[in-house]
Amino acid sequence: MVTEAMLVAAIDAMPVEFDSHDVILEVAHNNQSAYVAHLHSENPSDTPFQNVHARLGSEIARICRSRNYVEEQGRSKDIFRQMSRCMFWKKVA
Repeated sequence: MVTEAMLVAAIDAMPVEFDSHDVILEVAHNNQSAYVAHLHSENPSDTPFQNVHARLGSEIARICRSRNYVEEQGRSKDIFRQMSRCMFWKKVA
């Protein structure tokens, strides 16, 4: 399962401006077994990626808000290269 520590590490690795899809891709790339386990935990579901990504997006938002990052809603390509809604974040000094 994807942990808060994995999300924090991925957020810390992001540039000044990033979106939630960027964080999810970073987590999936660097923690493949945990990411797959998280997806598998959605069984039986026809939309495990959507369900897991929505939950991860909420956790990412919680972490970024706790750091007082600037947020804006927008659209970017998801893991399937489809344009979908997500949050954009900007780290502040």
